[in-house]
Amino acid sequence: MMTTPNLEQIIADHRIEMAPGGYWNCHCGINVDEKGSHAAHVAAVIRDSGLTVIALPEADDADDDGSEWWVRKDSIVAEDGGVSLFAGSTEPMGADNAAELGAAILAAAQVAERNNHE
Repeated sequence: MMTTPNLEQIIADHRIEMAPGGYWNCHCGINVDEKGSHAAHVAAVIRDSGLTVIALPEADDADDDGSEWWVRKDSIVAEDGGVSLFAGSTEPMGADNAAELGAAILAAAQVAERNNHE
């Protein structure tokens, strides 16, 4: 059974530390010899773990009742208690459109979750 990688553990396993002689190493043993190379190393480890870090889009619009809308090819709304998806088509979409739609659904879910705890 495959387990989901834990982002906090990945970051902890790849913290930067001073090595003898004044060099910087990642905790995993990789030498970090240039500025920015440790950040690139950690980003690669996260990516290679199967996790994806994405920037969630801001809502495109909001109604007077506080509902927030993300409008792509389909419309997504975060409203009282949940998320609604209004799909306009059953046609296949390209990978870029699917990723954009997925990010918008995640953003709406985050807003709905936050609203449920207010």
